[in-house]
Amino acid sequence: MNIDHVTLSYDGSRNHLENVSTIIPQQKITTIIGPNGSGKSTLLNVISRNHKVNSGIVTVEQKDILTFKPKEFARKLAIVYQHNTTPEELTVEKLVAFGRVPHQSFMKRQTTLDDEAVDWALTVTNLLDKRERSLMALSGGERQRVWIAMALAQRTAILCLDEPTTYLDMYYQLELLDLVKRLNDEHGLTIVMVLHDMNQALRYSDHIIMMNDGYIVAEGTPREVVTAERVYDVYGVTSRIYEDDELGTVMLPISR
Repeated sequence: MNIDHVTLSYDGSRNHLENVSTIIPQQKITTIIGPNGSGKSTLLNVISRNHKVNSGIVTVEQKDILTFKPKEFARKLAIVYQHNTTPEELTVEKLVAFGRVPHQSFMKRQTTLDDEAVDWALTVTNLLDKRERSLMALSGGERQRVWIAMALAQRTAILCLDEPTTYLDMYYQLELLDLVKRLNDEHGLTIVMVLHDMNQALRYSDHIIMMNDGYIVAEGTPREVVTAERVYDVYGVTSRIYEDDELGTVMLPISR
């Protein structure tokens, strides 16, 4: 996926993205970080065609994403949002099955291929034993996994996640991010996600994009991007960056 000189303004008062260009590496985990209002979720929404840019272009497989038909694009990229709502009496399996809609024609019944995709999505998200449960019977972490399973059922090469750990406690945050890492390692998915927690970004990412005020401040490997100088310049926080034998690069905030 290529993002080429993208500029976006919601209201004309200021540019929420300003001449943003980058390449999302295939079969890697890319995490977009930055303070509130930096443009990270806006960029993810541009990638997923939820925002139309004022100028510039985003391409997938060397084709402008705006030229894809909706179902065609939904077979290329899936997204899981920060806030998801659906009737709570809906079962896990029925919700996940909605991920097959981009592969189905009007009035066509679910096929064996659809069933296999749903089973696979439930398996990799560890939800097979909960397929008949209603969403209201699940924990917050389990519900988030159901939404990821629905996105996986689309069988796309690219998966976007907008702040997937929001509202989850520490256990479920790690459970979900371990799942993301496994999806990348074992199934080769290209993953683009927005995270607030910098240490989670450092631990789970191959490629980091740091944003501020609608610009890309820096991008590259976690160690290249996250420096004490940049954390201070972008977040206004004094920090210490060090290497841990088990955890890798760690950012310790010291003071405002």
